[in-house]
Amino acid sequence: MNNDLCRMVGCDFPLFAFSHCRDVVVAVSKAGGFGVFGAAAYTPEQFEEELAWIDAHIDGAPYGVDVLVPETVDARVTGFSSNAERAAAISDEHKRFTADLLGQYGVQIPADQQTRIREGVWEGVLSGADATPALEVRLHGAVVAGLAVTAVPDRPGDWAVRVQIPQAALSEGVQTFLITDRATGEKLAHFTVITGVAMEDDLRAEVDLLRAELDMLKRAFRRHCLETGG
Repeated sequence: MNNDLCRMVGCDFPLFAFSHCRDVVVAVSKAGGFGVFGAAAYTPEQFEEELAWIDAHIDGAPYGVDVLVPETVDARVTGFSSNAERAAAISDEHKRFTADLLGQYGVQIPADQQTRIREGVWEGVLSGADATPALEVRLHGAVVAGLAVTAVPDRPGDWAVRVQIPQAALSEGVQTFLITDRATGEKLAHFTVITGVAMEDDLRAEVDLLRAELDMLKRAFRRHCLETGG
């Protein structure tokens, strides 16, 4: 099948089969799909033995190995009530290790997956800028103070962005912040804070984002009219 996914992994059909059984992995890959061997439960010695068996029987067909999902969950994690609490518990050492590993193999994380809110500060990563980017943060059309942009160590072109969330914005309701290029007004990212309601994604957040983007377009249109005399 001629599609980008098949070309990327070298299989004939976009059929991925995750299994702890090496026979299933081999059968799927030899049939043109992409078998993925679940190896989190194995010791290093068992892992090596299983991979050797697969290599000997798969006839050169492509396959994958899943070592990212653990067999059991640490009991300390079960006490967390939200993803924000779980994310805050991840050590900075592990985050640096993960960032270095991804950078080593050129794996780019989408901007909306590089963000978090911690101790009242929104944190994100902006990639692709050679010099310190000039940014602006707005809430309900007003510029928000407390923006900091710093280079990410050992990652050229990546910039850590931190926004101090104003205490007034933590009142009950939906608050959407827009992060834009100060020179062009282009929207680069956004984040929404919902307080008083125990939920992450909410239709009101989408509506509030649309409202914020509409306000941004209005300002751009007014600026255009002033510049052109229209």
